[in-house]
Amino acid sequence: MQRAIATMCLLLSAVTHCAADGPPAGPPASAPASRPAATRPGSPDVDLAARRVAEQVDALVEVFRRDRYADREAAQRELLDLHESLFEPLANARTPAGKRRAAAALLAAGLTEASIARELLPLSVEDRGRVAAFRKVNPEIVADIFSLSWRRQLDGYRKIGALGQAAADAGPLLRRGFQHPSSHVVTATFEAIRKAGIRDDAIVDELCGVLRNTTADQWSNSWYYQGGKTHLMALETLREMKSARAAPTLLALVRHPRIYNHQVQGLLIDALAGAGDPRALPSLMEAVEQATGRSSHSTSWSTNGKTHHWKTGDAALVAAIKLSGQNLKDYGVHVDTQKRYMHDGRARDLLVYGFPYERNRKGKENKDAADPHEAARKRLLAWWKEHRREAPWKGLTPLAPANLPGMNMEGDR
Repeated sequence: MQRAIATMCLLLSAVTHCAADGPPAGPPASAPASRPAATRPGSPDVDLAARRVAEQVDALVEVFRRDRYADREAAQRELLDLHESLFEPLANARTPAGKRRAAAALLAAGLTEASIARELLPLSVEDRGRVAAFRKVNPEIVADIFSLSWRRQLDGYRKIGALGQAAADAGPLLRRGFQHPSSHVVTATFEAIRKAGIRDDAIVDELCGVLRNTTADQWSNSWYYQGGKTHLMALETLREMKSARAAPTLLALVRHPRIYNHQVQGLLIDALAGAGDPRALPSLMEAVEQATGRSSHSTSWSTNGKTHHWKTGDAALVAAIKLSGQNLKDYGVHVDTQKRYMHDGRARDLLVYGFPYERNRKGKENKDAADPHEAARKRLLAWWKEHRREAPWKGLTPLAPANLPGMNMEGDR
């Protein structure tokens, strides 16, 4: 370990020496006769790299503080082999300018390796192995993701999305992208998961964590203000992943009375139905029977001269119909596609659900007609009474909805 750290310190001293080397350039007439040591002439790139490598030395010490001796030994051997190869261009440079360029190049490479080592340290042995396997085949993509340039990082995540099934081992790298300070990189990360068709349990768990910690205020905003936010991108991604691991979180959100937006509820319904966990149906039927999640909040819109209504409690009802494999039309549920623009100008085609209301001869709603929401609810309860003891629901323990700590918080992040 001491040898590896000494190598980094030697690298630092070589860079600072190269920065001060070379033909002296006389100061301009307007400049003072002398300058502080920190501002003596030198390459800005080398100065920046020197400062960064000084900060990374301490981080490298942590890499070698692993509990297992075999891990420490392997990390030390890999680092020494790396720097032996990186010192070669510096040793072969014949001019001070060439030495500075070589030093800057090997520092950049060394910083990348140090950054990668530090990022991989908290990962499990399995995840580190997956990253190593992915890097062996796609070294340029990994170099982009761990570069100091956000533009290169953005390109790296976009390239993962273009790999398709070959991106299966990129899961740990994609989880890293969720926390990026750039919204563009975060968006590219979600798009990469969907485009590559990645099915990764750890990613599902992290996306569910995003949903569970989203506040009621965020869920209740209009689509214009929600569109492009992390929680909706996570929800759209889970809808595409179709993982049963997400069912407890999605079930809790479908049943919650404070999610009013019917477009968001449409996404939740589709995601829960796609998760395909049959244990969710008994839980949904409990909510339908007890009218859990129903509130006075409702939404209406018109399509082809017909008015459609949606109430907050309808989410559990429609999700149960879909999860049981029945036809929505048999329950009077209308399915519509709405185009909604987000705050960044992009548009989405959203699938929404509603119940059509009859109109009288004057074109107004016929309030004397039977309530279609209640009619659908009673029909579904009758169906459940008849079929609940049949496969695959017979003997199933109802799925317990996940806890939603975000619903106890106020405000928008």
